[in-house]
Amino acid sequence: MTATLHPKSKRKIAPWNTQLGAFFLYPMRPAVLPALVLLTFCSVISGYLSVLGLFIAIAATLTAYKFAFEILSHHSHGWEEPPEAMMTVNDGLVFRYLIVLMVVGAFYWVIDHYFGPMAGFVVLALFCLIQPGYTMLAVIEGSVLSAINPAKWLRLMQILGNGYFLLAILLLTAQLLETWLSNNVFSFMPSIFARAIVKTFSLWILFTSAYWMGYLIYQYHRELEYEPEAHVDQAIRGMDRDGMLMQMVDTATANQQYDEAIEKMKHESRERVPGIALHAKFRELLIRKGDVAEIRQHAQTFLHQLLAEKNMPRAMALAIQQFHIDPDFFPLDGVTADPLAKEARRVGQTGLEKKLLIRLLEKFPDETITGDWAIRLSEVLTQAGEANTLALVLLDSASAATRSESQRQRLQSAREAITAA
Repeated sequence: MTATLHPKSKRKIAPWNTQLGAFFLYPMRPAVLPALVLLTFCSVISGYLSVLGLFIAIAATLTAYKFAFEILSHHSHGWEEPPEAMMTVNDGLVFRYLIVLMVVGAFYWVIDHYFGPMAGFVVLALFCLIQPGYTMLAVIEGSVLSAINPAKWLRLMQILGNGYFLLAILLLTAQLLETWLSNNVFSFMPSIFARAIVKTFSLWILFTSAYWMGYLIYQYHRELEYEPEAHVDQAIRGMDRDGMLMQMVDTATANQQYDEAIEKMKHESRERVPGIALHAKFRELLIRKGDVAEIRQHAQTFLHQLLAEKNMPRAMALAIQQFHIDPDFFPLDGVTADPLAKEARRVGQTGLEKKLLIRLLEKFPDETITGDWAIRLSEVLTQAGEANTLALVLLDSASAATRSESQRQRLQSAREAITAA
């Protein structure tokens, strides 16, 4: 399986075989345990009521399977915490699924009754092998009829591998153990406690297996060509945050009410990296407002992001525009801005290269490539028919500003190279 990161925790999805404890303890989670206790209580008291008890038992069974399907669906979509409500699974799907279970149960009874326990065991084992695949498909595809497809079961078995087969063994073992409990605990224990034990065990396995199935689907979602909602939601949320803020910027620009949008953008920038489109829109707002200091501060951040993303055409356009607005502009970081100066030379933007080299020499005297900037500036000035005096002046200033003797020696070597040229 290709490793991937969970969109919320930002950690690699742990393989299913490291989560066996989490599977079996899932019904103990605070969001699940109350449902298990309530459903057990309803199932137990239904046995002591007549017609009303029948309705309670049916409602409890439908609710239990609906919650199990919700667990399966919820975790297959990549969400880490248990579902908080039963809203996404259709009641009709649960009802039709239970009808299929009843048909299978009747078939098992016929085989067991007329052909003996061994034949019945074979049918039960075969059903437990099919059940995980059928259940997963029914929930994910939302159709019990579409899930009756042996080719799809085999594909799931092949992709999910040992995790699938171990789950099938769990279901078979649990079914045999539940039958044994039903046949034995009533003989030495009060009926109410016996019913509670059997029902609790049944629900425990139901919720455990549902979480197990959901986890397997999410772990192997790429192989299954299945797109979890957690991933889609995360992408949409990121886009929506940019989109909502861009709308806010448009409104602020139209109404000339800039401060709230500026504060919101600063807050968002501290939490995440805004998109390029949002940066461009926000820059328009700042230019409309006309605060040179804020325009410069944002331009530095925007330029740094563009350079980090290696978006050279956009970075060059931004730098040219910013130098036109603010001749004293300088990049946020010298080393990061160096490729932009080289790209400006490559495409013939000597004016931009000259401005960048001047600012880099002024603002970053301690970089190991400061001497190289002076040499390149000298070449630009010479090619333009200008004296290279400015390059020497800036080099001397950098030499005076640095506290590093080794850096001072590098700058001196650069000065000698310029004067010797």
